[in-house]
Amino acid sequence: MPKEADAENKAPVFTKFIAAVLPSTILLFLLFMIFPNTGLGRILTTPLTYIINLGLIGFTFLISRAFTNKHASATFLVTVALTLVVTIWLYPQENAPHIVVQVWNGIVGK
Repeated sequence: MPKEADAENKAPVFTKFIAAVLPSTILLFLLFMIFPNTGLGRILTTPLTYIINLGLIGFTFLISRAFTNKHASATFLVTVALTLVVTIWLYPQENAPHIVVQVWNGIVGK
């Protein structure tokens, strides 16, 4: 019985892990399509982005065990939002302003 109980407990953790990594992965692919002028910076920053995001997610899984379900869910949502911020922050641009500046200029109309 313990092996079955372990398998039941590992499935939700794997699902949570995939759910935490998926938004930043989708955002990264969208950024690749919308802002393609990255030069060689993409080769360096894509693995770095994943390393930082996986570290944040792993740290969240470690500390969320101490929280109640309600607080663990809030921590999970904050972590997903933080991984999206890290993904945007580390995305390179070769010869144009950073993508945040480009989006802001597009919204403001400059």
